Amino acid sequence: MNNRGFSLVEVLLAAILISGLVLAIIPALITIRESDASNAAYTHAQELAEAGLEAARSIRDGGIANLTAGDHGLTVNGSVWAFSGTNETIGDYTRVINVTNIAAQIAEVTSTVSWTNTPQRTGTVSLVTRLTNWRRSVSGSNWGLPSVLGSLDLTQGFGAEKVAVSGNYAYIVKGSGNPDFFVVDISTPSAPVELASLNVPGNAVDVVASGTTVYIATTDNAAELVVIDVSIPATPTQIGVYNDSGNENGSSLAISGSTVYLGTESGNELLILNVATPATPALLGTLTTLAGTPRSLDILGSTLVIASSDNGQEFQLVSVAVPATPTLVGSLDLAGSDDALAVTVTGTTAILGRTTGDLVTIDISTPATPAILGTLNLGGSIYDLSLGNSDQYAFAATANTTTELQVIDIANPGTPTLVAGADTNGELHGIEYVASPEFVVAVGTDGVAEFIIFQPN
Repeated sequence: MNNRGFSLVEVLLAAILISGLVLAIIPALITIRESDASNAAYTHAQELAEAGLEAARSIRDGGIANLTAGDHGLTVNGSVWAFSGTNETIGDYTRVINVTNIAAQIAEVTSTVSWTNTPQRTGTVSLVTRLTNWRRSVSGSNWGLPSVLGSLDLTQGFGAEKVAVSGNYAYIVKGSGNPDFFVVDISTPSAPVELASLNVPGNAVDVVASGTTVYIATTDNAAELVVIDVSIPATPTQIGVYNDSGNENGSSLAISGSTVYLGTESGNELLILNVATPATPALLGTLTTLAGTPRSLDILGSTLVIASSDNGQEFQLVSVAVPATPTLVGSLDLAGSDDALAVTVTGTTAILGRTTGDLVTIDISTPATPAILGTLNLGGSIYDLSLGNSDQYAFAATANTTTELQVIDIANPGTPTLVAGADTNGELHGIEYVASPEFVVAVGTDGVAEFIIFQPN
């Protein structure tokens, strides 16, 4: 009896101990689950906050004046980010974008995301950045009388087609000849120096640069896009190509972040390529329903603008908000049957150049129905356009025989006005504005000065 009683006591004690242990473990397990859920919620909130800052950056790119002070929600208007209301609800989360203007050209943006973990606990994530008017001219110089600051006779006698600038270097492509790609040091604008050259497959037709990588559109059927590493400017190296299916010719380029937009001629295609790893461009999406050949591209936010050879849709807009499925959202038929050759965009205004010499300003605030704002004839085909002086001016590379460089005031897009021009010994085919120090780089057909740097007066 005593042994049995002792055993029964042991069993009861063990049961009590186990019950206590279970009761101690259950709250811990609940706490772990709550912690996991809280961490997942925090991570998602941080992603939403980061996306809010990127949206504000896109809104800024449309014009610093778009960053109005106060609290804002976000919406997408015709594939373009815009402020709407004072906050927005995304599932269980609330996001507020606060803008504080701390200087004439600088805004502080705070993206705050809040949510409820439990009825007694809430979570908040806030991220802050400062956005500036990066397009703004530093010097604010007067372009009423532009003059040649420096020039260069590039190796090999064919004329130059296009130019891109990154840092202290200009990258030039020629439509034919060997070599047809050039690196020029412009750290001293009055005395540019040819550092190196390279031959790329096919004929080079367009060029863009990002950091120490240059992308070239070519007519080669196996290398419509050529990638050049210029981390050592004196020894540029081809590190990759992208081969589009079929017998396509590259025709135009634009770049935004780690995405390259490539227009092709034979198939009237738009290719969207991920170049996060520049040596191996990867296809994200295609659009094969474009009208005509995309002669020139520019990108602002998630809207791509196209200058086309098509007689019925010289101007086209494509939403690239979802890169896998780019969508033609609007187009414009301009008078006559002349091709569009050049395009650029600022805010809700696109500027288009045609073979007729017409510079056309276009309202794209409603992408589905773009509308002509104004027209100015420049007296010769407009091969390229670049914006500068806080986007108040468009700089045009033209075939006008007495003023190949032309400066146009577009502060009032409804009445584009010629400010000044400069004469060269050949057509200008490519142009790019540099803000600091302020000058314009241009390339063209002058056999002894294919590369020219212009300065304001």
